[in-house]
Amino acid sequence: MKKRALLVMMLVLVFAFAVGCGKKPEPATDLTQTEPGLGEAETDSADEAAGEMSRFDDLFGKTAEKDEEQIEEPPPPPPVIKLEDIRFDFDKFTLSAESRRILAGAARTLKENTELRVQIEGHCDDRGTQEYNLALGQRRAQVAKNYMVNFGIDPGRITIISYGEERPLDPASNEEAWAENRRAHFNKR
Repeated sequence: MKKRALLVMMLVLVFAFAVGCGKKPEPATDLTQTEPGLGEAETDSADEAAGEMSRFDDLFGKTAEKDEEQIEEPPPPPPVIKLEDIRFDFDKFTLSAESRRILAGAARTLKENTELRVQIEGHCDDRGTQEYNLALGQRRAQVAKNYMVNFGIDPGRITIISYGEERPLDPASNEEAWAENRRAHFNKR
């Protein structure tokens, strides 16, 4: 829009300069005349100016339209990629049918988004020792990674870490909270 306004201002200046400098006005011979008439020279000058302006419109109007056409829309935002957590039974790191379904979807997402890398976090509930839960969380993250690698995902795109019982989703001490905390969680890197 700024280009167009600047272009119009330039055209007005060029036109004013061309009309003002193109022909010198003839001195008035009849000073008693109240309304100036258009003499032959003035008519020719006005016709020339209109023709010049038309040529400028043709030239610059098309250029302005091309400039507007060249303005590209910003690229769409990247798709929101959300990888769903998988859950584990108490003291287990085996994959349920539901977990395999979720991991298959995550593997498809990684195949479709080749630049995407993930970190799989292994988590446990707060029952058991800290060392035991760190080891169990590691096994949970590793089994999820292995499943995705078997789906054809490059193992270099997946890292694993265990948090054991250190980062619970639900800090309560009941079966519902413990079930939420026994999980493998995916983070995009």
